Amino acid sequence: MKKAPRIEIANDEASFARLAADLFLEIGRVAIERHGEFNVALSGGSTPKGAYELLASERYRNKLAWEKVRFYFGDERNVPPDHTDSNFRMAKEAMLDPIGISNANVVRWRTEWNDPDRTAEEYEKVLAGLGMPPAFDLILLGLGEDGHIASLFLGSEGLKETERMAVANWVPDLKEYRFTLTFPAINSALNIVYLVSGGAKAGVVKRVINGPANQEELPAAGITPENGSLIWLLDQGAASKLGEPADLHLTPNAP
Repeated sequence: MKKAPRIEIANDEASFARLAADLFLEIGRVAIERHGEFNVALSGGSTPKGAYELLASERYRNKLAWEKVRFYFGDERNVPPDHTDSNFRMAKEAMLDPIGISNANVVRWRTEWNDPDRTAEEYEKVLAGLGMPPAFDLILLGLGEDGHIASLFLGSEGLKETERMAVANWVPDLKEYRFTLTFPAINSALNIVYLVSGGAKAGVVKRVINGPANQEELPAAGITPENGSLIWLLDQGAASKLGEPADLHLTPNAP
């Protein structure tokens, strides 16, 4: 039987970053204790940046055996790795470089090849080393106002993928390719953590959590881990349209 999602609400931006960082450490320590390494797929965008910076701070950076952490990316824009829109660049500047993570421990999408199919195929080959499907210890996810997750957007073929773990996904509305893990890869993770902030996303948060919807009309509805845990970390704005705590397995007013 699937586990009920765990929902936590942060009081402010600082507590949101702190909760996210603490979850990262909690899951990472368990993974390292159990099988000697921690495989995590990072999310891009502005929402997780504060948590990444906190993990790289003096207060946090010595709380995990970073040499045993292997970093992946749930999705990536089709831009060079040094581009301002690159998810890799954001994580590199906010966390990876300040901590001193070895390049050997970072698996990024090779966007500089300028060949979307090759980029996705090579990423999938690397994932095969984790098993098929790859059992990530943790996948961090954002949530778009339209309900997209990673780079699985409304109207894109990637929503229908049932076999491949990573694809170059043409997004009609954006008229560009995005690189993304697929539902089979994401749903095989041991832990999936949504990081969602802002009142503009309150409506879609309510739709995803309360359901019902299918993944082709609301991509986030496709996140249904069979054996893993699903955690929602929300700020006050994103949580503003949810119901009573007793109905939501909620941890309110997290410190």
